[in-house]
Amino acid sequence: MQTKNSIVWLLAMVLVTFGADSAPAQKPVDRISAQKAALSRLPVQADSRSGLSAFALEALGASLGSAAGLGLVSALRSDECDAEDLTCNMGSAAAGVAVGTAGAALGDYLTGRLFDTRPSGLCATIGAIAGAAAGLGVWHLVTEDLDIMSKSGGAVLTYSVTQGVVTALGSRLIGKR
Repeated sequence: MQTKNSIVWLLAMVLVTFGADSAPAQKPVDRISAQKAALSRLPVQADSRSGLSAFALEALGASLGSAAGLGLVSALRSDECDAEDLTCNMGSAAAGVAVGTAGAALGDYLTGRLFDTRPSGLCATIGAIAGAAAGLGVWHLVTEDLDIMSKSGGAVLTYSVTQGVVTALGSRLIGKR
């Protein structure tokens, strides 16, 4: 839509600029007034998204990015560790958190760009790092303290959604958009 409006605007400017000189029998046209008139007839572009819809879109993108990062590490490192090898398991968990955090920040930023929410890459990254800590806390809460889930799939879902929401909060609140 934006490309179409840009082309229409460019065409209007060319016609106004060069069209005024092509008819010598007409009275002189004030080019500034003609350009303003041409611009006033163009369709008005919608403002970028803001508020709750922008937050929801960015949270969804960050949650999907986090889940994709965790899933990628899980798929690549699933058979590397024995159940008793704490060092290997901690390394896999750290890799999952790191790649999930990068995925959350990237998912937030790309979704924001796609849906024109004016995302902040730096603030999304800060939010994703905070979201990783919040996600680990929620993971521990639902698997250990409340014992709601014993399967890792549900814990990954709660981690990803928590990280996605906190990432979007960082992007929207820290970035003040």
